[in-house]
Amino acid sequence: MQSEQRNEHLVSITPAELPKVVWHAIIGRMTSVVELIKAYKSRPIPTEEALRSSSSASISIDEVELVASEIDQEPLIPVGSVGLLSRDYYFHFVEERLNPTSAEYKRIRPLVTEDVYLRRSVALDLRAIDEQLTHCGLRLFLLSGYRSHLLQRAIRAVSERQRGKEKTEYMLADPDRHAPHSTGAAFDVELRSSSGGLVETKVPGDPEAFETARLERMTPIPEALVKVRDNRRVLFHALTAGELHPTGTKFISNPKEYWHFGRNEKLSAAIALSQGQKHQAFYPEIPDAFS
Repeated sequence: MQSEQRNEHLVSITPAELPKVVWHAIIGRMTSVVELIKAYKSRPIPTEEALRSSSSASISIDEVELVASEIDQEPLIPVGSVGLLSRDYYFHFVEERLNPTSAEYKRIRPLVTEDVYLRRSVALDLRAIDEQLTHCGLRLFLLSGYRSHLLQRAIRAVSERQRGKEKTEYMLADPDRHAPHSTGAAFDVELRSSSGGLVETKVPGDPEAFETARLERMTPIPEALVKVRDNRRVLFHALTAGELHPTGTKFISNPKEYWHFGRNEKLSAAIALSQGQKHQAFYPEIPDAFS
């Protein structure tokens, strides 16, 4: 009976009224997204300790097994081809910070692309979230996606020279052990305004404040950092809550790097399983996708 009533209601809408109904639906959705983003700003990011307390397990990447899947051979695509904003960080680094006549430039430049590449379904899931963020004047901006093993080794060598071995080990995975970015399902991302302006998530004066929930630990938090904290919250919840994706798809946040997310690769699975979440890994690493 209820189904019949719904059908009768739909039949009663005239062609002239349809655009108005659709418009009201769009306005309603826009309003709900704006309210959701406001709620995100008041929703703390859980600390790594709090997330792990929900599980007695501590899973290492080496303990995660790949599960056979029909999409494990899914192709990489440039995220710009589906309407996402991006500029690969390492392309930017090579072009603007390395001497074009140096050996480092000549070694790394052939390995980088200006657009960010990701597995097709990962890019499409991000586009779905990005489309909702536009309702409140925000966009996702991809900084890094797929990296070949050769590129990962090359940037680790540069990092070791500039930052030292300890920081490099913390920041950049060793492809001889594991390399999440080489799966094409892990990515680095920040927020931009719809006009292209940066939405600040870095801590002024402390650019190495990488921990995702670092600002949640500050009580009281300095007034100058409130907006940065709120922006981190928006980025975190927009990608991990599943509320902005039509099918509820969630990404996994790396608690050690606020900009790093992924899904269905070994690092994301290890993080999720250690937090008591169910999460499978089925994207293998692609050592060199562009050879």
